[in-house]
Amino acid sequence: MCIIGVMTGHAQSTYTVSFNNNSITQSTEGWFDLGSKHSLNAKYTGTYDGVTYTTGLKMESATTVKFTTTANATITIVQSTSANGTNTFKFDGTEVPQSEGTADADNTVIVYTKSIADGEHSITRNKKEIGILFIKVVQEASTQPTLTLNPATINLNAYPFNPTVSTTFMLSGENLTAGDYNLNVPTVDGLTVSPTAFTVGTDGKCNQQFTITYEPTKDTEAATATISATVGTVTDAVTVNYSALVTATEQRTVAAATTWDFSKTGLTSFDKVSDPVLYANIGAKTSDDFAADAMTYVGSFPVSDGGTACRVNTKDVLAFKTSTAGTITVTFCNTGGNGDRYLTVNGTKTSYSEATGKADVTTDPISVEAGDVTIGGDNSIKIKKIVFESAVSELSIVVKDGFSNYATFYSTKGYTLPEGLTAYTISGIDDNNKVVYGNTYNAGDAVPAKTAVLVKATAAGTYTASVNADAAEFSGTNLLNGSETSTAVNEAGYMYYVLTNDANNANTGFYWQKGTDGTSVTTVAGRAYLKVTKAQAAKGFSFPDETTGISAVSTSANSLNDSAEMYNLAGQRVTKAYKGVVIQNGKKFINK
Repeated sequence: MCIIGVMTGHAQSTYTVSFNNNSITQSTEGWFDLGSKHSLNAKYTGTYDGVTYTTGLKMESATTVKFTTTANATITIVQSTSANGTNTFKFDGTEVPQSEGTADADNTVIVYTKSIADGEHSITRNKKEIGILFIKVVQEASTQPTLTLNPATINLNAYPFNPTVSTTFMLSGENLTAGDYNLNVPTVDGLTVSPTAFTVGTDGKCNQQFTITYEPTKDTEAATATISATVGTVTDAVTVNYSALVTATEQRTVAAATTWDFSKTGLTSFDKVSDPVLYANIGAKTSDDFAADAMTYVGSFPVSDGGTACRVNTKDVLAFKTSTAGTITVTFCNTGGNGDRYLTVNGTKTSYSEATGKADVTTDPISVEAGDVTIGGDNSIKIKKIVFESAVSELSIVVKDGFSNYATFYSTKGYTLPEGLTAYTISGIDDNNKVVYGNTYNAGDAVPAKTAVLVKATAAGTYTASVNADAAEFSGTNLLNGSETSTAVNEAGYMYYVLTNDANNANTGFYWQKGTDGTSVTTVAGRAYLKVTKAQAAKGFSFPDETTGISAVSTSANSLNDSAEMYNLAGQRVTKAYKGVVIQNGKKFINK
């Protein structure tokens, strides 16, 4: 559909556009914006005001001409009658009968003149195609002061592959008070505007371009700022939506079940990328539904169809890396072209195709080897979902010497617990700083996928667990978390503990990871960590069947640090004025 954009009035009072000799000529460029899909046609000819027109604007069902006047005006529309001469057009949605025009059969034109009020206006065809040769709008002079920033909204999103983004905006106005003025520019990391000053001339007009640049120095969640201009009582503003991802994410190699559901990227659109880029580095969030840290894309449509798919072909492809052989299942459809379009994997055309673009196709599992996996099409297709399943059928659970036969374990696959092991989830912390077991899994039980557990072994060693695809999903609370990759975790308001021995190497339990203060943890692939709120925090936590290494309750209120956070036993933050048992820095005090 060809939509003609809305433009506001300029200082001139007369605006014209002609469609002669296969050329579009405007008295003020952009006042009539004809878009990119308009067409001129030689079957529309005629003579008007001494000018012979050899072509005219072909008004089809998809063609609309829009413009905006800021004062009362008179419009003249010259329609060709050399072809489709009895057809009519609509002005502001209402048909204009030919009886309202002046017909000139010798010159094959009908000329319409109409008075119009200020505001937005449109010209469309009525029921059938017509040709227009010329349009003129004569606008009465206005004394109303105007000030306009254009565009009204600017989006600035910086990413590692594109760390600096820049664009321009315009300020225009008339009937203003002469003088020098400044834009109101907010303070935002990496955001600059040049210049920041503008001038209203003695004629009361201003017309100036500004450049806005965003070069952030830190990661920034999506936010909004406003740039405004004010002259006297007249003001206008442009909304700036911005976000930044400065720290680049390295591509992760998958080893277990992984899903990429393209309706879960959190993105609704994105521009063409000329080099392979990781989805995590264009703002997509990594989740169980979309592994943004493991999939790359190169091509024109990394995000399409409002954020429900991406488009691939022979050159535009998706790619991920796997350390194990496995299978992929892909859901896709045709982009709407005619004929069968096939899915390709590693450059080879598969037997899966879709012809109309109206139906989704989900493949059977397609085998892939360890290494790089690319997904494309022999022609343009939309990829909606990809699921990778590892071919690994056994898992190794390692219980090391020196930790009282305890270990932690995490896998994205369900499995059957082998002989010699008992596994636990952790549902809470008791008043003695001991963990509270949630679910208990004995040898032969099925442990759900993506369930972090504490393992107790009869002896240190390596235990082999069989993958169990029928294991039920985990249900309940589990303070243990895990990952199949090494990654840093530091969510505000939480403390983190790993399975290790205390400082005296006397007790095995959950303690701060070496070299940290407990506010962060670097995960170990296939292992688990304990995550508790700061209100639950302590120096460490022991097991229900073990003695605790946590310090006893102190009765000295003088030991409290006024500047450090403290909590009551209900987990609520309190001040030093609170009376009773409080927790601070992992220790309990009686504050009298």
